[in-house]
Amino acid sequence: TGHGQLVDSSLFRSGITGMAHILSQFAGGTPWGNSKGDLHIRSSAKEGERKTQVINAVYRCKDGTHVHLVGENIKQHVHKVLAALELSMVDVFGAEKPIWRNVDWARATKIAEGVISSKTFDEWVPIFRKHDVWHVKVQRFEDMFDDEQARSSGIFAEVPGLRHPLLKSPVQLSADKAEPKRSAPGLGQHTSAVLEELGYTQEEQEEL
Repeated sequence: TGHGQLVDSSLFRSGITGMAHILSQFAGGTPWGNSKGDLHIRSSAKEGERKTQVINAVYRCKDGTHVHLVGENIKQHVHKVLAALELSMVDVFGAEKPIWRNVDWARATKIAEGVISSKTFDEWVPIFRKHDVWHVKVQRFEDMFDDEQARSSGIFAEVPGLRHPLLKSPVQLSADKAEPKRSAPGLGQHTSAVLEELGYTQEEQEEL
């Protein structure tokens, strides 16, 4: 029609976009993005050894669920997080007004890990909400079919006859809804039709 435009989508480009924060930190020359200093992208991730800013880190709860605290600015979020954990600045950082460059981040992280591991995720949720602690549950892949945000995104298709949803294309066009409408064919379901198209008679098919 001469109207509209080409939609060019790439899963590879989408994957790179998902690393935008890390790539920009690396290109910008920050110590964190270039694996330098006390806290950086390749610091140990092992519990008890890892170094985090406490307010922005993933923790394992008592029930095995992982929760990600997503506070970005330590001055904005540290008092909220510590109030939720019933800890003081002195408990975690060794001083009421710590000099951040001198903080033992491994020790601080280990203290937070110990407290968060004492309660289940469901027990932590109302506490975090009460103290306005930014957090999100870390989903496992097998949880995604029941994830509220995933389902509302429109990525799943319910197909009659199937016991589970199928995945749609991540690129969705308003005028052309491309999605699975039926299950995959059964073993040999279309064999006869294919052979007939190739010129085989019914008798020849039976001989095969």
